[in-house]
Amino acid sequence: MKYTLATCFLIIAICLSSCKKDKASSTSLIGTWELQKEVGGFAGSTNYYQQGKGNIRKFTSTHFENYGSGQLVESGSYKIVKNSISGNDQIIFNGDSSPIKPIISIKDNQLMISERVMDGSDMYYVRIQ
Repeated sequence: MKYTLATCFLIIAICLSSCKKDKASSTSLIGTWELQKEVGGFAGSTNYYQQGKGNIRKFTSTHFENYGSGQLVESGSYKIVKNSISGNDQIIFNGDSSPIKPIISIKDNQLMISERVMDGSDMYYVRIQ
């Protein structure tokens, strides 16, 4: 009886110690991101965005939401693929089959989404959650 009870406690302790909440790493896309600036476009200008104005992108493991001025403007699914030539990570929103896909880069809780086309822009975000 003592052996069975001790075994049960040991199994429960192991299960509880291995069940910890996943925390987003500084290189994980999952989380909430706030737009800081946009660089490029037709005029080649830089636009800065004030914090707290609701220009947000939220990512789960499979879905995204895009907010402008606090209002939901787009949502759906996404997936990350590797460009077979450059090796860059690219993001596909809502199954888009366009041959030109935005490149994403994440470093130190900073996200860059780059549209590598003529007159495209680079959008820079900071993780807020």
